[in-house]
Amino acid sequence: MLPLVSTELGAISPTMYARLACPARVAFGQGGPDGQVASSEAAIVGLIAHQAMELAVRGQSVDEAWSIAVNASADRGEQPDSLTRLRRARLRYQLRVADALTFTEGVDESNVHCEEKLTGEHGTLEGTPDLVVVRGDRCDIVDFKTGLVIDHDEQMPKADYARQIRIYARLAEEAYGVAASRGVLLSFREGPVDINVGTPEVKNAVREALDRRQRYNDRAPGPQPPEAGSETCRWCSHQVFCDGFWEAVGDSSSELAGQALRGTICVTPQRSQNALLAVQVDVSAGTRAGTVATIAEIPVAEAEGWAIGDELSVTGLKRRPLDHDVYFYTKRSTSLRNPK
Repeated sequence: MLPLVSTELGAISPTMYARLACPARVAFGQGGPDGQVASSEAAIVGLIAHQAMELAVRGQSVDEAWSIAVNASADRGEQPDSLTRLRRARLRYQLRVADALTFTEGVDESNVHCEEKLTGEHGTLEGTPDLVVVRGDRCDIVDFKTGLVIDHDEQMPKADYARQIRIYARLAEEAYGVAASRGVLLSFREGPVDINVGTPEVKNAVREALDRRQRYNDRAPGPQPPEAGSETCRWCSHQVFCDGFWEAVGDSSSELAGQALRGTICVTPQRSQNALLAVQVDVSAGTRAGTVATIAEIPVAEAEGWAIGDELSVTGLKRRPLDHDVYFYTKRSTSLRNPK
């Protein structure tokens, strides 16, 4: 199903601009049914590194900033001590802190702005730059990225990231009264990557964002169209509900969001030796439609009430190697059951 109504957007951020690549996804978030995609290890580690960098820029020592960010992760229940990528992320963070601090060297604290929410263009654009450093009649815009920022096919910065910096440049100009002379994506993996923040580039980024916002608002309060694809579906929390996703997903579903099945339960769920459940589904959509698939290692609590004849939709599955018809329920799986 898809949301039948939507609500006009007020101010949009660069993140919302990216989400608007699939208007239905935004409409889901405005009041449609909600799902949940569990945070990946990469996302948790990335948040820790990001927060540590911001604390270091604010004046915390390098090691203390990292400790505070890790403790905050533990308070959120994310068990950072079990994350295999954490040590490597810390090394990258320690390597890049010096790059970040070069932007604030010799600048009065009052001109160093971290994580300040800015609004501009008469209330239609908003954003929260990681770092804005005002130097006289100009400013530097810096955004921290724990992953890759270069599109190696195009041999240039990724378009969404470049647009984000340019929108921040416009917002900073309105907020602090100075134009941006430098925009930088500070990648923990690739180092500083400069973004052109000249007037034409900034104006074009703002225009694109406002045009996408206006197209959405022109359709509101009516339904919004889905735009299924690897970039729009991969981290969407509404996959399991979305007809657009199920129309697009197939044997190549790993390009969208792992393996996904929709169909009818044809055998009573069985408890296995490891106290998890397995169920067989007559697949009507998704990976290998037209077959009977087994979904294994389903937590008992997740499968409460499942019965023969129920329609079942499950995303985020992992296929057993060399066996096309056996799938495993994972931490990233989401299920939706419609009783017969």
